[in-house]
Amino acid sequence: MNYLTYIGGFLFVLFLFGWCFLAIGILGRGWFLFTNKNSKDNPQR
Repeated sequence: MNYLTYIGGFLFVLFLFGWCFLAIGILGRGWFLFTNKNSKDNPQR
């Protein structure tokens, strides 16, 4: 019974980490595209 709760907690932590990495990846990609668009719109002096 103890190892079942241990595996459950491990899977729960893994699930949370997966969502965190997914959110970071989406935000990072959006920020990268946003900065790219800004640098493209503004001509370099």
